[in-house]
Amino acid sequence: MATKIPPEILLPILEEDAQKDSLRNNYPWPYHHVCQYWHDVLVSSPMEWTYIKLRPSSENSEQHERYDLARSLLQLERSKGCPLTAYISGVEHHHSNRSYLATPYVFQESYRWKYVTISDGAIEPSSLLCALSRSVHLETLLSPTCSYTGLFDVTQRLTLPNLRRLFMSPFRPANNILGSIHASLLETLEIDSQISITALEAFLRASVPDKLTTLTIDRLGLRDEEVPLMRSSPQMCSRLKQLDIWFEDSSRTPALRQIVRLLTWVPRTGFALSSLSYVYTISIGRAPQVHVLTSWRC
Repeated sequence: MATKIPPEILLPILEEDAQKDSLRNNYPWPYHHVCQYWHDVLVSSPMEWTYIKLRPSSENSEQHERYDLARSLLQLERSKGCPLTAYISGVEHHHSNRSYLATPYVFQESYRWKYVTISDGAIEPSSLLCALSRSVHLETLLSPTCSYTGLFDVTQRLTLPNLRRLFMSPFRPANNILGSIHASLLETLEIDSQISITALEAFLRASVPDKLTTLTIDRLGLRDEEVPLMRSSPQMCSRLKQLDIWFEDSSRTPALRQIVRLLTWVPRTGFALSSLSYVYTISIGRAPQVHVLTSWRC
């Protein structure tokens, strides 16, 4: 039975488990254990084939990429008809602008995506937008970034009808895909990057996420000239329950004044703070000792 185990599957299993402290003394696995494991996966847990992970190896070798390609193609074939979870990350940390060999094949199946993490700086922005445009079943999108290959076409409308959670990792202001996304069912928006209230409001106006319950922003910038935007906004985020914001510490706009302006944001003309029912935090800077307001309830 061991000879029937695809080598592109068997070798990564043995290599990965050999690195685990708990299994080091038992490495290598006896072949009959490996065979039983994959028999159980195929018979009892076919959904195991739906989780595709692409990440650089410690050697970052072409041989490892060929294993990734063969394994991914096998997974895509054996998971036909099932939703996909994809994790594509890390090439940029190895100072490479070359994408994984398997990435185009995973992108071709984007109509099956349900949960996707993409932080591969070598992916062409146009390819990512094209794949996302077919992702009608996508519910969670994390870290959509393209660092090396150009800018997103922010004029292209990107409708994600089933998206519930969106996490935006650090991005350059000119390469912000957020402004292109329309997600009317969005419930959780997390932004781990510097963003202005102008860019945030533009997304809220375009996407109209009336189901949004959680908003987290790592660094929100608020300039004096942007305050009228808050006052003139239409009703947005009427169901917001949790708000976590880290303000930028700017000498031009004192952080305390920013907080006062946010807390006095008129209900039903912005984030409708009167609807908040959970503890939320508003903080300045990243050090705990400079927190000015925590555990406040409306």
